Amino acid sequence: MISKGVMRAALVAWAAAASLAGAASAQEADFLRIGFTYGSLARFGVSVEYVWDQTGAEVIIGTRRFNDVEISAMAKQYLGEGPVKAYVGFGLSNVTEWDEGAAATGLLLRAPIGVEFRTFDANWLGLDISVHRALAVKRADPEDKRPPRTFIVPLPGAYWKYGSRRAGDGY
Repeated sequence: MISKGVMRAALVAWAAAASLAGAASAQEADFLRIGFTYGSLARFGVSVEYVWDQTGAEVIIGTRRFNDVEISAMAKQYLGEGPVKAYVGFGLSNVTEWDEGAAATGLLLRAPIGVEFRTFDANWLGLDISVHRALAVKRADPEDKRPPRTFIVPLPGAYWKYGSRRAGDGY
């Protein structure tokens, strides 16, 4: 069960991200980026991100040890202009792991902070640190009713993305 304090913090963070998204400039074109991720929750992953103005919506599907799957959905707010941009984000991740026929699932709050570099044409390299906090856990042992641990876990990550850009998009 998710505590009221966690829900309140999640709603405040979501409202802050939404207000940042509303304040973005309208000078940049929309585009789609696909790429590969390494690190964070999933050691290897594939990402799809839709970017408009200074805002992005990203979905990542990945795995850590090939007996698990992670699906993340998050919003990002890019800061700055030019080929190097910082960003902050907020989203949710669902991690499911199978071990000897039993499955365990966890729902996590995810907040990445990072920087990305446009290397050439429509290629981007990025580095981030995502902080994670468990919101709900279904353990493999049905008798185990312990609540999720409440500490925050920072995990580093990197990515490469390729996207179609229109000329003069300002990015």
